[in-house]
Amino acid sequence: MESDVLIIVLFVTIFLGLLILIQVFVFSKKKSKITLAEIEKIEILFSKDNKILDCLLGIYYKFTVKKKEYKSFCKIPFSELMELQNNMEIYYNKDLELPVLKVNQEYFIGNEAIEYKLLQILTYLPIRYLTSDPKRNFTLPLNKKYFLSKK
Repeated sequence: MESDVLIIVLFVTIFLGLLILIQVFVFSKKKSKITLAEIEKIEILFSKDNKILDCLLGIYYKFTVKKKEYKSFCKIPFSELMELQNNMEIYYNKDLELPVLKVNQEYFIGNEAIEYKLLQILTYLPIRYLTSDPKRNFTLPLNKKYFLSKK
């Protein structure tokens, strides 16, 4: 009789322990996380007819997850960046055959000068990545605030 009670108590203890482990390892894990990725390079991408509405920013970025560095690339519309910074426009000067960035009353001519200025404005990019495969990530809108993990 005493051994039956001991077996039942042992079984219940093991069962409760397994439930706690399942709760901790399966249900509490997030499937994705948000972090800030450091921007390494910005390219200005115009369409063939060089319209301002078709300007995209090609952004190369990197981020670290569990001491491993991941690199990726994305394209975002220039208009997203304009929402962060007032009095900014970009256009392609056909006479110079170079892109021109105007910020307030300052002009930045050429890819390198524009990249330098844009890296001063936008140094990090919010991204969401899968915890199971951080190579699978995508950018988030720039104009929102996110709760960012410090990992």
